[in-house]
Amino acid sequence: MRKISFSITISFLMFFLFQSSAFALNIVNEYVWTQRIGPNSFITPDIYLNVGALITPSGPGTTAQAINTSGVGPDYALAFRPQPIYPDLYFYREPYSGQTGQWDITAIHGIDMMTKRTHLLDDYQVLPLATHLATSGPLLTPTLTWDAFDSNAYPSLRLPPIVLGTDFYNLRVRIRLAQSGVPVIYDSPFGPTLYTTATSYTIPAGILEENKNYLIDLMLYHFDTDEVFSLNPPNYRTFPENISETFLFYSTTPVPEPATMFLLGSGLIGLAGYGRKKFFKK
Repeated sequence: MRKISFSITISFLMFFLFQSSAFALNIVNEYVWTQRIGPNSFITPDIYLNVGALITPSGPGTTAQAINTSGVGPDYALAFRPQPIYPDLYFYREPYSGQTGQWDITAIHGIDMMTKRTHLLDDYQVLPLATHLATSGPLLTPTLTWDAFDSNAYPSLRLPPIVLGTDFYNLRVRIRLAQSGVPVIYDSPFGPTLYTTATSYTIPAGILEENKNYLIDLMLYHFDTDEVFSLNPPNYRTFPENISETFLFYSTTPVPEPATMFLLGSGLIGLAGYGRKKFFKK
């Protein structure tokens, strides 16, 4: 009997531990930045404040708030806005009007609660939009091109020593579905291929599908050096603080070539002529 009781106790303990780990709250990628939205058909062009994080478990059972550490706000209730590649996204966005500081993002799920603090938002910049954004090449793996940014004003690399507040810039290509909510389906990785000296990027295979409409989003990121751990060797941490987003509508619905249209038109004319001949013979 004692063995049976011991087994039941262990079973309940294992079940409790599994349940606790399965539902343990986690907050990652907490952020706050300004977001300059360029012309598009879905979001009003403006400069916005955006604060959010990826929170698990996500969904109706989890709520989240962003509380400004100043004690006088502004504070925000974060909305659950899942994206195809970010299914656990919570965020709040409003027009930027000088908000600054840090925010404690607190998530609550049942009796569990967790808090993470964002970096300090204190270096507001209005970043430029891209010019002459265009695509060329294969329909499902097009190459995106644009005019070069001023890499002197927006450098991707800085020579040591890196000090607190040093600014870095990088580009990113984001693909959204051209529909309500403009859900994100792809984000390019950061790296040398998208330093601010870059003027092109080829969309990888497997991202775009035929007969769909997309918004291609070229993003200029400003990273602010928030922590410096050592100067020799250089060891520091940066956070994105300002972003600009330039949009280009892109459709993967095949467009008939002119020669095909000519042949189709000729065929229709021929059929019309044939029908008229038969009519007059009668």
